[in-house]
Amino acid sequence: MEKKKKKKKKDVFLSLCVCWVRIVCLYVLHLIDDLFFFFFFLLLLFPLFAASLRDSPPIAHQFSFSCQSGRLLFVGTDLV
Repeated sequence: MEKKKKKKKKDVFLSLCVCWVRIVCLYVLHLIDDLFFFFFFLLLLFPLFAASLRDSPPIAHQFSFSCQSGRLLFVGTDLV
């Protein structure tokens, strides 16, 4: 009788371990799946961002700075 209880406890523990391993594996697979789609859509949208950045003027031409007494002062913008 005592041997059956011990075996039953071991079986329950083993089944719980298997269940937790499955949950963790599914969670990791879900994260990998989300990351894959995130980077896939980023790759799809990258040409749009690159085209918009190529058409805009460089940042150095948008701002004017003045240096007085060792300080860099913001003078204004030159945006079109």
